Amino acid sequence: MGLIVDMGERGRRLKNRKKLLERWLIAYPEQLRPKLETERYRALDPDWWQTAPLHNLQAYWGGEVAADRLTHYLIT
Repeated sequence: MGLIVDMGERGRRLKNRKKLLERWLIAYPEQLRPKLETERYRALDPDWWQTAPLHNLQAYWGGEVAADRLTHYLIT
């Protein structure tokens, strides 16, 4: 569809981000969302995130966990 360009050794790049976003916005509610199964998940340890070693994963917290790391406002 011409949305991705192969740059050889430099990898691949998006060619037309706007077109990709438009296709995603149309396809998600019609094709992708109906395939998702609604489930609820619960961790065995609800405080697992407080000691998770993200530095080993080259990852960062986002959203609610990151906010708690900054404000210590969440109550568990």
